[in-house]
Amino acid sequence: MKFNKKISTLGAFILGAVIFTSTAMADVIIGSGYNRLKDTAKKTAAVLTRDVSNFEANVTCNLVIDGETYFGAENNMKYDIANKRLISIDKSLTKDEGERTNFIYRDSEKNITKNYAEDTYYVNEINNTKDFKLIENPFELEMAQDAEKIVDAFVGNLKDIVQIEEADGKTMYTANLTETQVPVLVNSISSFILKYSIMDNYRAKDIPKIKNDIYVKDASAKVVENRDGIVENGICSATILGLDENNVQHTYKVEISGNITGINSTTVTEPDLSGEKVEYTKENRNEFDESNIGLYKNDIVKKENNTFVKIGERTIEIKTAENGFITGKYYETYKEGFVPEEVKSFEFTGEPSDENDTIISYTDSDGTQKNGILNKNGRMSQNIRLDTEIVRLDRGYKITHSDDNFDSEFIRVYE
Repeated sequence: MKFNKKISTLGAFILGAVIFTSTAMADVIIGSGYNRLKDTAKKTAAVLTRDVSNFEANVTCNLVIDGETYFGAENNMKYDIANKRLISIDKSLTKDEGERTNFIYRDSEKNITKNYAEDTYYVNEINNTKDFKLIENPFELEMAQDAEKIVDAFVGNLKDIVQIEEADGKTMYTANLTETQVPVLVNSISSFILKYSIMDNYRAKDIPKIKNDIYVKDASAKVVENRDGIVENGICSATILGLDENNVQHTYKVEISGNITGINSTTVTEPDLSGEKVEYTKENRNEFDESNIGLYKNDIVKKENNTFVKIGERTIEIKTAENGFITGKYYETYKEGFVPEEVKSFEFTGEPSDENDTIISYTDSDGTQKNGILNKNGRMSQNIRLDTEIVRLDRGYKITHSDDNFDSEFIRVYE
């Protein structure tokens, strides 16, 4: 199943426009208002991803060009954090294609999807129960921390524009930015992204393209914080003007709104597919099983007198393998006269990861705990590949070999 590419592109256009709006509003929500709102956003993310059992979020966005609606979208997401379930219903309306609806259900054992163009539900069975995360706190990611520093650097001297009102235990942040108040840097970034990214996308052919004299005419935002210090709803908008290649001016109006409801009262249930057309697939995870138990080897070679000489062997022994969890041993043997100062040898355990790899843990000769990656390889997955050193990141990992001569490919040995 494939989702409509044009809808994805128009969604990317909206996202780009949101960046313009958010950047502009970051310049006006300053001082105590700026810091309070940032703290509220962080608290909201932390509570929703860690402290509540469930909640519902709704986001809508619209793009109006020269008074005509080119794109509208509404996304309803229901999160059951306690039971690790999600339902997402994505509705979009484009000028030339009408309304489209896509459906997604997700839990730790399966994904169920249905898009607007088909009458079939696709059920993909997965094995993702270990450390399965339905939603992550974006403020804990390294990218978000870097982005926060950039936004803080944009803060200027427009301290009197933000308005903070408190009533009935709620706090409302509002800000309005006029054309003369938009910083030059914001307009420069807006122009650059529109001209060289979004407008150059061939799938945006139906959108009037502005190329010159692009600037943010105005921007506004309103965010409501409830009695518990959580963002309840918000809306932001921006008007962007520019000239096309024929020097005709076009006006883009972008509006995005969202709300969070149903905290600890939202129910998510797996859809009943009785009587529906269903296709089942099983995720092809690169996990080890009993068929992988055995020996794997490759040659250790060196170049002498313009020829390659075998001086030893590397061996991996998979001792146990069940549901992707393995135990085993790695060791090296050398011919007489070629034994190095350090001959590597270690026992390891391994477990599947969200990246569809098997992460192994072992202790090296210095007593240091390390991680590596072991994956099945070959046309029939009968061989394996070993990377002995990795660094874990927020998302995924980075391979860091200290031995440039290490051969990662191992061939199955059949007795």
